Amino acid sequence: MNKKYLMGIDEGSQSAKITIFDIEGNIVCEGKAPLRPYNLPKPGYVEHPDDDWWDAICKASKNCMAKFEGDPKDIVGIGLCTIRCCRAYLKEDGSLAQPALSWMDIRLSQPYTHENPDVKYIVASSGYITHRLTGEKKDTIANYEYGWFRRAHRQRLRSPHPCWLHHPSEVPWPIGTSSDNAAGRVVLSFLCLFALLYFFSFAYITIEFSFS
Repeated sequence: MNKKYLMGIDEGSQSAKITIFDIEGNIVCEGKAPLRPYNLPKPGYVEHPDDDWWDAICKASKNCMAKFEGDPKDIVGIGLCTIRCCRAYLKEDGSLAQPALSWMDIRLSQPYTHENPDVKYIVASSGYITHRLTGEKKDTIANYEYGWFRRAHRQRLRSPHPCWLHHPSEVPWPIGTSSDNAAGRVVLSFLCLFALLYFFSFAYITIEFSFS
């Protein structure tokens, strides 16, 4: 039986990182690509130029796969983490209708105003990248911060420009595979273990301070 692998996609505010692990959690190879400088068209406006999110992921993926010596067919699961609290305006076909907004953009704290007739969907960065990877119109409510979720949920119900909101449990764990896939359980186990370790570490530090 061939060795199996997992891929992690992490897109931050400055770069996209791709890492391939074996199922024991060991890093096999990595790739990275920087994001371009922000567009700053006016005070308070912070935009990602062109299709920079996706372009950086593609470049980082190529860098990573150039180092991968295994069979790509043995990569059995993909985990995705995008920049939180960003916003993308999409056309009917799922492509960008205008530059994506950074989490620093003042418009994220304001109600959406429909000014661009090409906009058919409003999603977070996770929804846009998930669509580029899988073709599915799904996004998780976990990426809708700063009161945006309430507005987005109302838009989903009443607006002709809906969001692709789904509860996290509705989104398959490894992208493109079933939720009962073994790799999906491995990814979920790693995330749960990390969350527990973080919680207990924080609790221990808090107790130490309380007695010092």
